[in-house]
Amino acid sequence: MKNTYNIGIIGSGSIGGLLAKFWADAGHNILFSSRNPEKLKSLINDMGTNAKTGSVQEAAEFGDIVLLAVNYQSVNEALRTIGNRLDNKIAIDATNPLGYDDKGKLYRMIPEDITAGEFMAERLPKTKLIKSFTTLW
Repeated sequence: MKNTYNIGIIGSGSIGGLLAKFWADAGHNILFSSRNPEKLKSLINDMGTNAKTGSVQEAAEFGDIVLLAVNYQSVNEALRTIGNRLDNKIAIDATNPLGYDDKGKLYRMIPEDITAGEFMAERLPKTKLIKSFTTLW
């Protein structure tokens, strides 16, 4: 018997879009959300009837599993919007705490003495958090 999950995706860039395609192809139900919903039409058209769009709140509520794959500069906004909707859920954190300074140089946006996973776990203490699909130096 094959398990099918409802997967909410917050962030529809390279990581969110690619994983959604794999998961939809495997038969899972996908609810995409984005700050740029116009980008979502072409993504879901390729995924068949088990993919749909909604708000960030709807994706967080819909998912048995929720993928957080937003640009780190919008993480605070996403977390405020999500609120406590990830409590007691599984969330996959695919964010990278990296930003660009005014000269275009990449920099770390969190303290040096903590890992990205630990930092996000502190912000989502009631969530079963998995840190994955990221690369940091």
